[in-house]
Amino acid sequence: ARLAAANPKDATRRDNLLTVHAILGRTQALAGDIAPGMDRLQRAVEMVTQLATLDPSNADFQDRLALYSTQLARLRRLSGDLPAANRLTTKAIVVFARLTQQDADNAVWRREYAEALIERAAQARAVADMASAYQQAQKAVHLLGPLLARQPDDRTILLATMDARLALAAATTAHDDAHRLREEALSIATSAKHGQSDPRLLALQVEALLAMGREEEATPLIERLWTAGYRDAALLTILRNRRIDYPLNEPLQRQPIAANGGQSDR
Repeated sequence: ARLAAANPKDATRRDNLLTVHAILGRTQALAGDIAPGMDRLQRAVEMVTQLATLDPSNADFQDRLALYSTQLARLRRLSGDLPAANRLTTKAIVVFARLTQQDADNAVWRREYAEALIERAAQARAVADMASAYQQAQKAVHLLGPLLARQPDDRTILLATMDARLALAAATTAHDDAHRLREEALSIATSAKHGQSDPRLLALQVEALLAMGREEEATPLIERLWTAGYRDAALLTILRNRRIDYPLNEPLQRQPIAANGGQSDR
């Protein structure tokens, strides 16, 4: 921030600063510091929007604009602001559709496009539009399948693939199909050669297990997430709906700035 302020016209410094805002904002949100996390991601979106406007042909700026918009949309939705989430995701999907048309072999863009579609599916479920939720999640699954086959050890692709299958399961009314999709998500998790302790991986496993009524298997994973300080709003919502106790992230509760951000932990 000091470097960027010292030379506001230096695009590289602004680029570095917006990346740090995005990373820190998302990390704060995963720890339960929701409001400050959203504020940082909002700043990142605003900053990269300015850069993308100045250089509209820069695909990297376009990519990050769409990526950070998707991440912010998820937090807006989980905080109850569905209209804002919808606007952000609509923008992201338009950008990713254009980028993937330009370069169909770019695995990063295809994976991020799928993540935007997963977020769109979650928004559709929030308004009980299950047909749209199923369509968006199914498209995400189709995008990610070939990517995982080619790069089975890529953590980001693995996590997105699990998420897509769980989103599709949540949108289907066929019990057997939903069960199969959740089992597939669990199988993908256990196939990971590295990162078995990644809290995002554990949280997706918890989601799958609880959806199938396997709370006893989920309990030790929940305890690991609790100990690690993981307080993602999506997990907290699932646990509250199941009436499973999960404590506050105490260090954040002692920070005045986290007063609103801690609401999702109640």
